Amino acid sequence: MAHTPPLVPQMGTSGNGSTERTLARWMPLERSTRLSRTFKSPVVSSSPSVAGGQVNLEQESEILQKKLVAMDSEIAELTQEGCHLEELELHIEKMHEYNEVKDVAQMLLGRLAMVRGVTTRDLYEDYNLQLED
Repeated sequence: MAHTPPLVPQMGTSGNGSTERTLARWMPLERSTRLSRTFKSPVVSSSPSVAGGQVNLEQESEILQKKLVAMDSEIAELTQEGCHLEELELHIEKMHEYNEVKDVAQMLLGRLAMVRGVTTRDLYEDYNLQLED
């Protein structure tokens, strides 16, 4: 079976030289040497390997079971210390809100510094703000 290149839309031109926007001709896509190479994913596999080969499913399952046991024991320990899931969710929500407010404040300080022709660091000193905050 012969390989036929895929078709790609090409804008046509009218008799007066202007580009037609409504009609497109389908032209075969030429095969580029760059496109003919095999794809190599930039994502690195996070699963561990054994002697250069892939870990089999049983070993991977065992590793995940150990992680699950460790997480369960950590949850139990935190629960014994008095931590509750509702408190954690509230804390996370408050941290998101804090970060959003901080981002807006940083943006405003940056614009104010630009208007005044000074650095943001100068504004931190003017308003007694901590640089690490």
